[in-house]
Amino acid sequence: MKKTVEITKSKTRVKKRSQAASILRRFFRNKPAVLGVALFAAMLLLAICAPLVADYEADAITMHMDQRLMPPCAEHIFGTDANGRDMFARIIYGGRISLFVGVASVSISLVAGLIIGSCAGYFGGAVDNVLMRIMDVFLAIPSLLMSITIVAVLGPNMINLLLAMSLSSIPRFSRIVRSSILSIRGQDYIEAARACGTKHARIIMRHVLPNAIGPIIVQASLNVATAVITVSSLSFIGLGISPPTPEWGSMLAEGREQMRYYPHLVLLPGLAIICTVMALNLIGDGLRDALDPKMKN
Repeated sequence: MKKTVEITKSKTRVKKRSQAASILRRFFRNKPAVLGVALFAAMLLLAICAPLVADYEADAITMHMDQRLMPPCAEHIFGTDANGRDMFARIIYGGRISLFVGVASVSISLVAGLIIGSCAGYFGGAVDNVLMRIMDVFLAIPSLLMSITIVAVLGPNMINLLLAMSLSSIPRFSRIVRSSILSIRGQDYIEAARACGTKHARIIMRHVLPNAIGPIIVQASLNVATAVITVSSLSFIGLGISPPTPEWGSMLAEGREQMRYYPHLVLLPGLAIICTVMALNLIGDGLRDALDPKMKN
């Protein structure tokens, strides 16, 4: 009997490993997705290693008026801005903020959405009605408008920006999680776990969420791209990261007055935003195709 149980467990582990390997194979066969991973990894590595590449105080913050508005050259490969600050240093340090706020806000909203959507989809009835009607109220407000309102009321700083962007994304994740759970809630293995007296929290964590995680992962990767655009948009209108802290959106706002004669002031931070969003969208599309059972062939 013990040998039979051990054989069954080993077969289950092998099946899980083969399924994960199959998903990874399908993902890495997708050339645009691999390009997205490489591009995002390069930008992430630059952001993490920014102190090794440039000095924050000397290059990104301190003004050098004798070096203002220099074009790209050997000393400043991306040129300098209107205050003589190195554009390359400001872009890589600005990437740290944009990527951190984007990833952190999506992580917070994902966790909250998993909790709300799981409870609504699994229990149904009155719990589902109450939670989803609350989410409908938030969904009735455009996410960018909600973020602007929260930051305008609380004040423009990183904590308030993170809070605003997290709250505006929770309803979307809750809806996706709920719909995924509703599609598998009545499966036989869920009913068998209930019949065995398994606690609801364990059923949700061990049986429901792992089988509904595919669409959630795809949506999370795409939402990071949306969050990067949102934080840049808020900084552009003065409700995000305040100067002189480098951030891509605020750099666009600072350089728009000189863009006719010094296009590198807006072209370079704009390209940084475009490359990041494009990389995340390619990763999201690759994950969608890899996790879709219809794409196995």
